[in-house]
Amino acid sequence: MPVPPEYFRRTTYPKTRKLRVSNLQRDQGIFFKNQLKTLKKAVSNRYA
Repeated sequence: MPVPPEYFRRTTYPKTRKLRVSNLQRDQGIFFKNQLKTLKKAVSNRYA
């Protein structure tokens, strides 16, 4: 289940910068994982 972008925007409201940075890193990590998943899927489809 992908997390909607609004969720990250909502959690970045607190003034602490650390939270904002960690949210950004988590967002990028999720994005990277999804990219990797789609890449693997494409490769397995190509050689199926």
